[in-house]
Amino acid sequence: MATQNRWIWHSFFGTPGTNNDLNILDRSPLFDDVINGQSPMVKFHLEGQQFNSGYYLCDGIYPSWAVFIKSVPTASDLETKHFNTAQEACRKDIERAFGSLQSKWHILTSPVRFWYEDDIQSVVLCCVILHNMMVEEGESEISINPTPAVPSLPAHQIVPATLANSFDSRRSLANNLLSERVHRDLTSALIKFMWAQRGSNAALP
Repeated sequence: MATQNRWIWHSFFGTPGTNNDLNILDRSPLFDDVINGQSPMVKFHLEGQQFNSGYYLCDGIYPSWAVFIKSVPTASDLETKHFNTAQEACRKDIERAFGSLQSKWHILTSPVRFWYEDDIQSVVLCCVILHNMMVEEGESEISINPTPAVPSLPAHQIVPATLANSFDSRRSLANNLLSERVHRDLTSALIKFMWAQRGSNAALP
């Protein structure tokens, strides 16, 4: 998982050659904190609807869960095509982040099939940490420059995890993570929101 500035904040991997995106997702601890009630609850309103979890941009191989937003493969209207273009452009940030890792640390491009798994983990995590340090250093150098205007995002609320919201509400939230209905509702709301933002800001694609 990487942000737009190529900061990598979550990585997970296994033995080379044995994993694809779905196998990684099935074994990844990415949502463990949510399921166990140890992460903040994120709530936001979009197009008159309330959504109770954040989401990640991903490609089409991932399941249609509420926490994943994919492009719409059968887009025929302008609104959906615009959404697809923006989603796919933002999704390239993860490719840029991984490409940056490989260009900086050539050890990541070398065969590792005969390495111990602990050694592979140590090498990859070390590269990720050094990469993030460089990203931070680059941000500190350019922080004096004004940032370009960006469209306002919908208001959201982060509710800290407490004993009061760590049981029934958390189990309900964990179930909502897998909801295809919420996935469809959120995708539709994002399409409408982004199209409206395009109309109010000519600089958007």
